[in-house]
Amino acid sequence: MVKTQTRSSKPVNKKKKKPNTKKGLGKKILLSFLAVLSILFLIVVSVTAYFISTAPSITQEALIGTIPSTIYDKNGEIITKLGGNDRILIDPSDIPENVADAVLSIEDKRFYDHNGVDFVRIGGAFITNLAKGKLSQGGSTITQQLIKLSAFSTSKEDQTIKRKIQEAWLAIQAEKQYTKEDILALYLNKVYLANNIYGFGTAAQYYFGKDVNKLDIAEAALLAGMVQAPNHYDPYVNPEAALQRRNTVLGTMLSNQKITQEEFNIASALPITYNLVDHKNDKSAAELSIDSYVQAVAAEISEKTSLNPYTDGLSIYTNLDMNVQNKLLDILNTTNYIDWANNDVQAAVTVVDPNNGAIVAMVGGRNINVQLGLNRATVASRSVGSTSKPLVDYGPAFEYKDYSTGQSVSDSPINYSDGTPLYNWDFRYFGSTSIRTALAASRNTPALRTLRDVGLDNAYAFLSKLKIDVTNNGVPGLVESNAIGFEASPLQMAAAYSAFANGGTYYKPFTINKIITRSGEEASYVGEGTRAMKDSTAYMITDILRGVPTTYATSADIPYLYHAGKSGTTNYTEDQLATVTGGKTVPFAAPDAWYIGYTKRYVVSTWVGYDTPNELNHYLDQTESTYAQLIYKYIMSYLAQNGDNTPWEKPDSVERYGSELYLKGKRPVYTEIERDVTTRRRDEDSDDDKEKTTISFTTKSFSFSSREATTRETTTKKEEDN
Repeated sequence: MVKTQTRSSKPVNKKKKKPNTKKGLGKKILLSFLAVLSILFLIVVSVTAYFISTAPSITQEALIGTIPSTIYDKNGEIITKLGGNDRILIDPSDIPENVADAVLSIEDKRFYDHNGVDFVRIGGAFITNLAKGKLSQGGSTITQQLIKLSAFSTSKEDQTIKRKIQEAWLAIQAEKQYTKEDILALYLNKVYLANNIYGFGTAAQYYFGKDVNKLDIAEAALLAGMVQAPNHYDPYVNPEAALQRRNTVLGTMLSNQKITQEEFNIASALPITYNLVDHKNDKSAAELSIDSYVQAVAAEISEKTSLNPYTDGLSIYTNLDMNVQNKLLDILNTTNYIDWANNDVQAAVTVVDPNNGAIVAMVGGRNINVQLGLNRATVASRSVGSTSKPLVDYGPAFEYKDYSTGQSVSDSPINYSDGTPLYNWDFRYFGSTSIRTALAASRNTPALRTLRDVGLDNAYAFLSKLKIDVTNNGVPGLVESNAIGFEASPLQMAAAYSAFANGGTYYKPFTINKIITRSGEEASYVGEGTRAMKDSTAYMITDILRGVPTTYATSADIPYLYHAGKSGTTNYTEDQLATVTGGKTVPFAAPDAWYIGYTKRYVVSTWVGYDTPNELNHYLDQTESTYAQLIYKYIMSYLAQNGDNTPWEKPDSVERYGSELYLKGKRPVYTEIERDVTTRRRDEDSDDDKEKTTISFTTKSFSFSSREATTRETTTKKEEDN
């Protein structure tokens, strides 16, 4: 028997394979990632669905119409309406080719290719914005813009993801319901084109005096360019910007092959005034009289709300006193009060209630003939000259250094830190003088010395509490030359001086006291006050400035009225002076003149100058530099007729000794000789004041009775005793 060899039944030890842990880990990560993506996708879908479900419904009436807002004065009287004017509508079957080509080229060149949302454009805008690092390009189609104008606010604050999703959804639905021609016509009839004009049909008549179907290429391009920013590209107000924008539109029309190179060359070479209708004399006096104030109202609504005063049908109640407004216009636009040198001299005035910040009246220029024109009352582009000194030099000195009004300061030659000399306006020096005299007489060299003692940071902090943010070469902060001036608007200066008038509280100036929407929702507004300085600081500044109109700015003086103020002028460089005078030697020339004065009830801030102060003969001479003071005198005299003429009460934090004021407990101890001299000076000042109260006073618009004079004399004595 042959024995065969067999395998042993004994198990053989085999090496086990280890599981691939890396592969398993990668799979888990992938699955987790997909799970997170799925969850995120579900969240996005759910949120999107919710946003869509809460989107407003769009009616044909909403797509077609705009509802005007009504503006009321402080007495509840209607003064004007904004928006919703009668429109000349374009029929969808009769859209002019030039207009369609211009608008679609600049706003939505793929209009006929998308379904309401242009994802290609959105992608392109995303890449462009990413490359530039900011939002410089939008992706909204004309359909989306129509939806936004019809159902949503145009405020930047409302450009939320929710709003964008709803806007896109409604745009897609609109494209299903209306033809492209319908949508384009609705859009062309609805867009705002400045000067309270809505729609291309109305704009064609307003700007060019012709039917919309007769607009040529350049005219259509101008209107199409205005859609993006109507007021900025208004050819009457900003002709250079409007010209550049028009030519940009023409360029897109050329690149989109809607016009030829020859047509582009001809149209782009035309001046912006080409065929423009002159509207200087066709606005009613009533409309133009409140133009500056209405601009401030519209700006305030944009700042405080997401409402559109031109389309939302609001009832807007303001603080405007039409009697004061009309009086200002009479002072500025006639020769009944001021013998104006010429019609090119401009002026701006703001009247504010210092006790709550309410803007009582505002005029942004003389001889206003264009609606929504330049509002010089709110534009901070001119130096305020010496009216800055209470704010940047002496106010901070009282606030932070505990100066008295009798603090000694040197009025002598001084240089800026870079070696440039600083001169007084008269090129003379008083030597050692008091803060009272230095401020009232508007000496420059003591102002710089005081600013140095206070410190630039302290002075900047003081200004910041008054909402005046000074920049130099684009950098926030002060430099030494700010000791005698910085740039601010008449409105800003009125608000800042209000803190002196009311004892140290800054109130943000405001025009609107109430808004009621179409649905009946009501919002009320009151003054927003914050402590800006100590009551001692406000009182000391006021006590000094009471002496300005009686001695240094006499054109502003109103006898028997308790008031204070500060004048200011600015200077030309030697080269500028040679240009504006044509090389002639003149005794006085200034680009700007200011006067800011106040009582306990009103602050009046006035500016006078030329819009182009560096052109030949566009300087203020000595007489013209007093216009600002005269404006103040006549309007404050009018305001004071029904006012409470009482002096400021000295706060407990201040004590008077002689003619000067000190913080309580800070008064120096005098010797017998010094006390005798001070007492005699106080008695002399008192006698002068008593003699002054016997002088009679009468003007065209303002007078006091003998009983009022007696009251003033009695009150004056009480104040001196304080």
